[in-house]
Amino acid sequence: MIKHLKYITFACLILHTQSHATDPITAFDKLSEDCKTYLSKAAQINAELDGQLKTLQKDYTSLQNNYESQKKLAEDLAKSNQDMSVESKKLITELDSISSGKKFPSYIQDHFTILQEELEHQQKLVQTYQNKSQESENKAKEFEQNFLEAQSALKDEKENNQDTIKIIEEENAQNKEDLSTKYQQELNIAKKKLSDAQKTNNELQDELQTVENELIRSKNDAKLAAKLGQDLLAELKGYRSAGVSVEEFNENKKEIEQLYNNIDVHLRDIKSLKTNNKSLDDKHTALQQKTLGKDAKITSLQTQLTACNNDVGILTQHVQELTEINNGYKSDISKLNNQIDELKTQKQAPSLKEEQLEDEVKTLKAKLAKGGTDPSKEIAFLGQQLKSLETLQTTLQQLEAATTA
Repeated sequence: MIKHLKYITFACLILHTQSHATDPITAFDKLSEDCKTYLSKAAQINAELDGQLKTLQKDYTSLQNNYESQKKLAEDLAKSNQDMSVESKKLITELDSISSGKKFPSYIQDHFTILQEELEHQQKLVQTYQNKSQESENKAKEFEQNFLEAQSALKDEKENNQDTIKIIEEENAQNKEDLSTKYQQELNIAKKKLSDAQKTNNELQDELQTVENELIRSKNDAKLAAKLGQDLLAELKGYRSAGVSVEEFNENKKEIEQLYNNIDVHLRDIKSLKTNNKSLDDKHTALQQKTLGKDAKITSLQTQLTACNNDVGILTQHVQELTEINNGYKSDISKLNNQIDELKTQKQAPSLKEEQLEDEVKTLKAKLAKGGTDPSKEIAFLGQQLKSLETLQTTLQQLEAATTA
């Protein structure tokens, strides 16, 4: 029982190791279900042991009652025999006193003989029942000793089962803690990557908003400059019509030139802002295309991962089948070679049976060489392919996890 529970614990650890490399939550759920199943089996075994213990206790009680009954019967027989012996001795004494050494009549002698025979028969019965009683007592003691040993063994086994169950529960708790820690670490990493991506996105949004604000401000400045230019032209026309002085005209002309220069500066700023805005739009478009490309890449990787999993399963089954066939061929060849060696040691010249065995060996070797490749080499080649596919599968899973994060 302890050995089986150790195997169960080992199987549990293997399942944990295999599942721990994929999804922590699925691994934890699977490990919990397995531990519950193993604990249920252990509880069922303990219940069966309790049932066996109760059966032994019932048998022991029945045997003890039988022993007490036989003992009482033997005591009753012994008492009856003792009473008969007293009566017989009393009768003999009375007869001796009556006869005073004379010969008894024949009917008295016959009766006395019958009494003696009955007494001997009763003594034999008493001895027989005493022997049976002693034998029953010995069997009861032996059964009691066996019962105590079995009870002690069952108790020890039950305690060992409890210890094993406790070990499994502790390992389950430890595995749960390890999986929770790993899942929390991966969750923190994913949250950090998400936070960094959100921060980058916010920076791009802020930069885009700044460019839009600059563009709006430049447009407003351009409108204001155009309005001022129109106002100045109107004032210039008014100055000319009013016959203003040349100095005022030149001064106003300089102001107009300065205003147009400012307009040119604003136009250059607007052109620069448009260029920057186009760069940001291109960057935003590239980011969206990159996201779409990443989604397509994830879908492609998932498809490749599924195909790899299918290829791994097929190759694993193929390798197992070829290994079994190769082992069967090797076993048959080894047996036939041993038979040929035995026959060669018995005879110098090969017999018909040896030739048949050699033909069978050649046939098996031909089967091995069929297809132009050695199955062992094919198995080794398939093993390398399987290892490569497993490596690719691990890489794809890591890439998928990083992409998802």
